Amino acid sequence: MKVCINTSTIRGRGLSLPVLASLVARAGWQGIEPWIAELEAVDKQPGGLEQLAQQLSDLGLEMPSAIGFSQWIVDDPAQRRAGLEDARRCMRLVRRAGGKRIAAASIGAHTQESRVIPNDVIAERFAALAAIGREEGIEPELELWGFSTNLKRLDTVKQVYRMAGAAGSTMLLDIYHLYKGESDLKGLSDIRASELGVFHVNDYPEIPAALIADKDRVYPQNGIAPGRQIIRQLKKSGWNGFISLELFNPEYDQLPVELVIRTGLEKTRELLNAK
Repeated sequence: MKVCINTSTIRGRGLSLPVLASLVARAGWQGIEPWIAELEAVDKQPGGLEQLAQQLSDLGLEMPSAIGFSQWIVDDPAQRRAGLEDARRCMRLVRRAGGKRIAAASIGAHTQESRVIPNDVIAERFAALAAIGREEGIEPELELWGFSTNLKRLDTVKQVYRMAGAAGSTMLLDIYHLYKGESDLKGLSDIRASELGVFHVNDYPEIPAALIADKDRVYPQNGIAPGRQIIRQLKKSGWNGFISLELFNPEYDQLPVELVIRTGLEKTRELLNAK
C-alpha cells in the first residue's frame, strides 16, 4: 500500500495546492488527494493544471483521487442531468492535473429530509456516472458517508456498486464513516481488491456514533478505531492501493502545517505497518 494525504487535513491555512504539494512531497508522502475547489483555483493561475501535473510528476507525487460533490444521485431529472455535466467538468479538471479518480458521494440525497432511494435506482444512476468516467478517463468512486440518508452503510454501498456493474469504477471507504454509519466490519471480508479505489484512514475518540462529527477525527493510532483490523483485512484481500489520511480537526489547524504533515505521515505509517 501507498500513503496519501487528503488536503482537508492541512488546508486550514490558506496555502495553495502547489505549495501544499511541495511540503507533502518533502515530508515523504507518495500521494496527495485535493478537492475540486483547489483544482479550480490552480486552473485560474498561469500554467494551470498542466503545470501542476508536471510539478507532481517532478516531485514523484501521485494524485490517486480528488474530492468532488456533483449531484449525480438526486431525484430531479433536470438537476441530475446538470449534476452529471458538472461531474464531467470536474473529471476533466482531475485528468488535466494528472489525477485518476474522483469521489462520488450522495450529495443532494444525504440530509434527513432526503428520501431513501432504492438501491437499484442508485445503481442505475451510478452506472450513468461511470459511463461518463469511461469517456473522460477518470474513475468515479462510490463513496460511503456514514451520516447520509443514502449510501451510509457498507452493505448498501457494496450492493449498489455490484448492481451497477460499471466498468471503470470503484468504491471509496473510510474508517470514520464505517463507524459513523454503524457498518458491520465483517462486510470487508468479501471485498475484492479490484473493487476498491482509495481508502480513507483516520481515528476517533470514544464518542457514540450518533454524536460524533468530522471535527472529532484524530490521527491514526490516537483513538479507539479498529484500524489495524481493517488494514489487515485489506491486505488479506490483496488490495495494494493508496490509503489517504483525511482529517477535519480544527485543533490541528492551529499547529504548524509541517508538523501536521510529518505527524500524519508517522501515524499513517504506524497504522500501515501494525501487526
